[in-house]
Amino acid sequence: MSTWATSPRQRDTARFPCTCSNVGRSVVTGPSPPGIFISYRREDSSGHAGRLHDHLVTHFGAERVFIDVEGIEAGRDFAAVLDAALADSQAVVVVIGPRWLTVVDRDGRPRIEAADDFVRLEIETALTLGRRLVPVLVQGARMPAEEELPGALGPLSRFQAFELSDRHWRSDMGRLLSLLDRVAANAPARRPFVASPTATLGVTPFPAALVAAGGAEPEVGSGSAAALPFVGRHAEQDVLAAAWSSAAGGARAIVVISGEPGIGKTRLVAETARALHAQGALVLYGRCDEDLGVSYQPFVEALRYFVDQAPGYELAPRLGESRGELVRLVPELGELVPDLPPPTTADSETERYQLFDAVVTWLAATSREQPVVLVLDDIHWATRPTLLLLRHLARSVDPMRVLVFATCRTSHLGRAQPLAELLADLRRVQGVDRVSLAGLDHADVGTLIGAALGPSSDEA
Repeated sequence: MSTWATSPRQRDTARFPCTCSNVGRSVVTGPSPPGIFISYRREDSSGHAGRLHDHLVTHFGAERVFIDVEGIEAGRDFAAVLDAALADSQAVVVVIGPRWLTVVDRDGRPRIEAADDFVRLEIETALTLGRRLVPVLVQGARMPAEEELPGALGPLSRFQAFELSDRHWRSDMGRLLSLLDRVAANAPARRPFVASPTATLGVTPFPAALVAAGGAEPEVGSGSAAALPFVGRHAEQDVLAAAWSSAAGGARAIVVISGEPGIGKTRLVAETARALHAQGALVLYGRCDEDLGVSYQPFVEALRYFVDQAPGYELAPRLGESRGELVRLVPELGELVPDLPPPTTADSETERYQLFDAVVTWLAATSREQPVVLVLDDIHWATRPTLLLLRHLARSVDPMRVLVFATCRTSHLGRAQPLAELLADLRRVQGVDRVSLAGLDHADVGTLIGAALGPSSDEA
């Protein structure tokens, strides 16, 4: 039994008392259609795979979608986990981006050519089991030719590919879901399942990208391997709980979580966000990438996720009165929202202010329906415009039930001048807290080691 299933979860319940209705699970006794396995290469298409996963979970239920074998816990036979997941799946969605074939290992060799490559093993196993392969092309990628694929992967090239574009995401996704529905309809039913709260109650699912980034423990029945238990961080959780209490009461709150690489910043945020999501909060996630330098990247990702998940009839009012400006961040809004006013045409400074104000208005409008938890990950790599937008949000006096978690590395503070300036500014803003993570104490480290090693022979 996981350590997380006992006292830590009880402590979280006490720290984050319900301010909204709790979400429950219902047991469905009948057989369910078979599952869907998502195969992707993290360096190539993690964002698109996570976005796709969220749609599939909403449509089919979390217990029927398997993703991210890289999260398999230490000590487990990954090949056995893959075999079990693939055996229980009828369709295997292979997400292919521009770098799917060309990502290399430490020796500079294409990873797809390695016999132990996860993606290669997934596809080879699916072909051996006779599963239906659905190649999904993202970011303008092309379908690999048979001669480009190593060994037993050649037959993949003969499966009809499905193009999933960012601009027409919603309509393309509708067609893909229809295709997968047909695949499931022609497949034999398998086992009873536990219905996910998303499938039964219409709750916006927890972002898969945050699970992948933080290693948070997956939901029961999600098909994902369990992560190590979340231990310690009690004082830090108290700070986050106090911020949540303020935000839930209508006073926007921001917590900046800093620490060295790998110290557990995103894990702390992911576990906290999951506890709040279970209470009814809308969790939005966006991250900054070191090698992209895209302005407003985490806000774009968070808004795009929101747009993907919001029912069409709710989208326009929940975007706020300045929704026309948001087209600058998510161009497909122009097609999704009828009679959307065009963004303001003015000098660059005025346009930027209007955009910043539109983001604040969107969050405030959305939070009137349900509290919002916005996670901005790795802001030490954020561009200056991104940090200016965060500062604008921090300085806003509009009432809103919004809690922002921003993570950054302390090792980058001296080198990231815009971030250092932002943190200095935020010290003077009410409702902004700073949490600096250090290492775990000996007792917590012992708990982690025990969980990684599993029960001893005496306990077995």
